[in-house]
Amino acid sequence: MQTLSLAGCSRTTDAGAVNIGALAHLRTLDLENCNEITDASLACIARITGLQTLNLYCCDKITDAGLASIAALSQLQMLDLTSCYELTDNGLANISATLTQLQSLVFYCCNKITDVGLESIAKLSVLEVLDLSCCLEITDAGIASVAKLSELRSLNISDCEEITDDGVATVATSLLQLRTLDLGNCNLITDAALESNRNLTRTTAGVERLLLLQQSYGYLVWHISLHRLEFFATNAKRQRL
Repeated sequence: MQTLSLAGCSRTTDAGAVNIGALAHLRTLDLENCNEITDASLACIARITGLQTLNLYCCDKITDAGLASIAALSQLQMLDLTSCYELTDNGLANISATLTQLQSLVFYCCNKITDVGLESIAKLSVLEVLDLSCCLEITDAGIASVAKLSELRSLNISDCEEITDDGVATVATSLLQLRTLDLGNCNLITDAALESNRNLTRTTAGVERLLLLQQSYGYLVWHISLHRLEFFATNAKRQRL
């Protein structure tokens, strides 16, 4: 077996994880909303050395100790830690040191992650997708660390209410491969952020940037190409682009 999804199986516990750990050929494991899973489960899962995708969405009993266990999964490419509220900077440092093959990392609503934790993230040199939305302690200093991720193509820092125009300017000048930036509900962003992006052009790969700014009236989308800068206002009720 290479793929196992237990998403929504809320009665799955650490006892079951012992059996999961025996699936030596597993490559994808989805434990979304298995909220009885704890660090003990991750110690078992760490035995699956070839695991490439791990979804721990809303496994909110997990702590830094659990991340220390899965730091052994050196082949991991995608990791979702959405709403794992107990995770801190120490946990981020642990996985940044060893999970150097990560291409996608989600820390949505992990409110204990701060700028200090992001200092270690530059080690994830092949990371392409990073979601730090609702990480309320992150400031422009943390964004300066994120800006070292030269391969980043998608960055979500929506609801990071301490981010300012300076942080956006850092992103605009450093992340040359970026396609998508979500700044929804970053209430300190002003028109200056738009001005800092005025001169953005196509990347060397020829892919255009798309930046999203959510304001009270809806989504303001600015689209940067080599020839033009166009602004589109869309209704707040529409699905996010």
